[in-house]
Amino acid sequence: MEPQPSHDLRPLPRTVSNPYAELLASVRHSARLTRAELSARVGAPEHTVALWEDPAFEGVDLSILGRVARATGREVDVRFRPVRREELHQESPKAQSVDQPAPLRNLQAS
Repeated sequence: MEPQPSHDLRPLPRTVSNPYAELLASVRHSARLTRAELSARVGAPEHTVALWEDPAFEGVDLSILGRVARATGREVDVRFRPVRREELHQESPKAQSVDQPAPLRNLQAS
């Protein structure tokens, strides 16, 4: 028996791999910049800036955050804070890795 083709044309759900996407878009908007203007300031193609703001893109790191911060008149503030007792007993989220450091996931645009 041959497998039947799927007629479900709904898009597959997107995985959020980039916890900074919303933050980067928010910082750009608050600086009143288009993607084209930001791309000119950071020296990257416009499609690259669009990737940085894509929740499924996995390539955003601290250097990119710094470039966007400088281009928008901001700075990146990374803090190490003591873990609260109640947090010690919680399971660590899988998103914490070398690629996505936990302290940066909580940054907000101001």
